[in-house]
Amino acid sequence: MNGRYEFIDAHADNRIAEDLENITFFGSYTGFDNFSVSATRRYDISQNAIASSNSVLNMDFSNGFWNYQLSQTFDATNLDETTISAIYDDDFTRIKLSLKSESQTTASSDSIQSLAILIQLTPFASFTVPGI
Repeated sequence: MNGRYEFIDAHADNRIAEDLENITFFGSYTGFDNFSVSATRRYDISQNAIASSNSVLNMDFSNGFWNYQLSQTFDATNLDETTISAIYDDDFTRIKLSLKSESQTTASSDSIQSLAILIQLTPFASFTVPGI
């Protein structure tokens, strides 16, 4: 767990109208080689309120060449996000299939789902073209 104090003078930075004064707290835990959880809270001293809040849960599992990942992010100011991925990795190929769902914290908003397929091939030879 750690914390940080931040003060930005409005006279020194013309992008802001008034002084900014924040305290940020960050905590994380990792266990069992495949599980982690973290949380970040930023408190705005001048507004006397929590300015942002973010929590993340990650789990990884390996089975031979395939790795499986689950990530859940809860964010008070942005979309909540869930990602499930299957990753195949060997010396020449990497294939990643991932399904992501992003949703607003309000019930009236629709969620956004996306499917990503990534294929990477490692070059196994190099060549040069004469004259270039």
